[in-house]
Order: sequence, then C-alpha cells, then structure tokens
Amino acid sequence: MIPRRAVLATRFLALVSFCVVAAGCSEKMDQPAPQTSSANPASAPKVLPAGAQFEAAQETVDAITQSLNSGVCSVENVVTVPENQSSPGAKPNSYVATRDKSYRVVGFAVNKDAGTVPAKVDIVLSGIKSYRLPVETGRPRQDVADFFKTPAFDKSGYMADVAFSNVDPGDYAIYFVDNGTDKKVSCATNQSISIR
Repeated sequence: MIPRRAVLATRFLALVSFCVVAAGCSEKMDQPAPQTSSANPASAPKVLPAGAQFEAAQETVDAITQSLNSGVCSVENVVTVPENQSSPGAKPNSYVATRDKSYRVVGFAVNKDAGTVPAKVDIVLSGIKSYRLPVETGRPRQDVADFFKTPAFDKSGYMADVAFSNVDPGDYAIYFVDNGTDKKVSCATNQSISIR
C-alpha cells in the first residue's frame, strides 16, 4: 500500500506540472503564428514602387493647346530613387522611365504672363491617354528669378518622388496645368517621356 503522504506528493507534482504546461501553452497562444512562405509567389500581392502615382486625366492635347500661355515650365531631371541615376531618353529633351521603379522629378514652373508662381501645378502626360500628378512649387530657384529678372520667381522650383505604375507604356508629351487661376492655364515643356 502506498503511503498517503506519497499519494499527496504525487498529486501535488501532477498539479504543478499541469499548471506549468498550461502557463507555457497560454504564452505560446499569445504569440503570432510563424509566417510560412507561399508556395505560389504569383499569389503574393504586388508591391508598387514608392512615390506619388500618376492618375488618369481628362485633358486632351486639343484642350491643353487651347489653354497654353507664355508660362515657362521645365522638367530638368528625372532620376531613379534611391540610386540617383538620370534617365535621359534617346532624343534631346526626353526621358525614359519604367513602371516598376521610383523616380524623382525636378524642375520649375512660372506663369510668365502674370509674373507669378502657381502654388500647385499638375504635371500632365499626354499621349494616347492622359495622366496627371499634382506637385507643389516653393523650392528655391534664384537662378530662375535672375534669368527672367523677376524676383517673384525665386520659389518656382518643385521636386517630387513619383512612380509610373498606373501609366500605360508609350510616349508622352509633358505639360503643366495650373488650375488655380480663374481659367485653366497650361504650359508646354517641349519635353517628352517614354514609359516602359
């Protein structure tokens, strides 16, 4: 016959063991389940490149040319982010961009007729379809103010990190459109970009 003290000790140890196991299980249940790699990488969500995305626009080339003024605007560089590699096209005043990368677009925009700098303009890509992206001016451009002899142009610069994931492949003319005035005002850059 097992002494009563031994039976109590065995039950006590069993109870303590149960509590330790139960506590260990509850801690494990609070932890997130380990991530397993998907067997099918095509089912993984597509990651878009960083930067503001161009969106579909209604502007046609005819509508833009009807609202052109003597504004001056320019895309002075299109560089990859973060590599900082310029992306010139095969022709002068042209650029190339792919839909799977991020880019930094740099330049300036002024309304020469009014002698002002629009606070916000839309970069409009015009080809078979049109796309727009709002950018803000305000970056220092004393060189632009000096060239045009207009002190108000000293904050006409812009710089924006963008992506072209939503833009169909093709060739596009680059315009700037200022919607902040009483009537829409457009500016032709005489530049183009090829999206691949």
